[in-house]
Amino acid sequence: MLWSCMTARGVGDLLKVDGRLNAKDYITILHGDLYLSLERLGYLNLDSVIFQHDNAPIHKAKIVQKWFLEQPFTVLEWPAQSPDLNPIEHVWAILKHRLNSYPTPPVGLLQLWERVEETYKTITTEQCERLYASMPDRIAAVLAARGKWTRF
Repeated sequence: MLWSCMTARGVGDLLKVDGRLNAKDYITILHGDLYLSLERLGYLNLDSVIFQHDNAPIHKAKIVQKWFLEQPFTVLEWPAQSPDLNPIEHVWAILKHRLNSYPTPPVGLLQLWERVEETYKTITTEQCERLYASMPDRIAAVLAARGKWTRF
């Protein structure tokens, strides 16, 4: 499993997660890797950050919700059972597409991880800017479709 974040300024740090992720692990990642990524990407005023994640059970866990209430940024409300419109899903799709372009499959998990790290670095700020800019249209589409299928 992988964790990362994205902003209009680019992708955040990439983290390999071994095993299952629980709510406490998620908070550890957010408290460390999210904050480090935001700092590296130049977000000094965290009051202006709007954080988005889906409704996965660990995201909705009470301790995670409590942690978010203590943070300076806003969490975007996302309807239950909504289509998966988080733009980072497109980042993952780009990554998978580029990984599939290697002429041979990886030989083992170590080589796979090396390829993932190398390929992830090729995701551009421009790609992230376009995905970020699509958010108002994504949200409007979800509202107009009342949570049903959209073109995104």
